[in-house]
Amino acid sequence: MTDSALDLLVTPNDASGGVVLRSRNSAGTLINALGINRDGNVGIGETSPNVLLDVAKTLTDTSGTVTGAIEGTTTASPASASTAVYRNTNFRAQSSSLNVSGATLIGMWADASFNPGSTATLGTAVGVHGRVVIDGTGATITNAVGVEGQFQPGAALTVGSWYGLRSRPWTSAIGTLTNYYGVYVDSPNIGTTRTGLFVDSVSGGTNNYA
Repeated sequence: MTDSALDLLVTPNDASGGVVLRSRNSAGTLINALGINRDGNVGIGETSPNVLLDVAKTLTDTSGTVTGAIEGTTTASPASASTAVYRNTNFRAQSSSLNVSGATLIGMWADASFNPGSTATLGTAVGVHGRVVIDGTGATITNAVGVEGQFQPGAALTVGSWYGLRSRPWTSAIGTLTNYYGVYVDSPNIGTTRTGLFVDSVSGGTNNYA
C-alpha cells in the first residue's frame, strides 16, 4: 500500500516498545487486543509477535466444535453462470533464488500439538482436516474432494518425484506407537459404489504404477 487517506505515525517513548490497542472483555478486564512491535509484527492475543501476523487464543469450552484463532468465509455469488475457482484462503511459499538447492518450500504447515507435561490422554489429533458440506433440497455437487494435491509443472521443468499424498514419521524417537498407517481409509458406509482406495489409470511417466 503506497497511498492512504490517513497516515498515522506513533513514536514510542521506549526505543524497544511498540503500539498496543487495549479493550475490555466481557468480564470487564482490560486486555491487550492488538499490538504492533518495533519491527512491524502484529500480534492479536499475542503480546510478543515473532512474525508479521501472530494470532493466539486460549479456548476453555468443554463441548461442541470451537474455532480458535482465525475464521474466514468467502461467499461466491456470481451475477451469471460461472466457471471460476473461488479460494477462501491462499498461502504460497515461493522463491526464485539459485541458493535453495537444499531447502524446502512449504505452502501451508498445520500442527496439532499436545504437550501436557504429565500423564494425560488426548482422544484424537488431526494435523489437517478437509470437509465438504452440502445442504439444501435438490443441491448437487459433481465431485466432492476433502483434500487435493495438485502438481503444476513448467514446460522445461525437471522433477525427481511427485507425491500427491506422502505420509512419513517426523522422527523415530518416540515412546510407544501402537499403530502407524501410511494411508487409512475408514469403512465407507454411504454411496452406491463404495471404494476404500481408487487409483485411476496412470500414464506419461517413466515408471507408471497404479
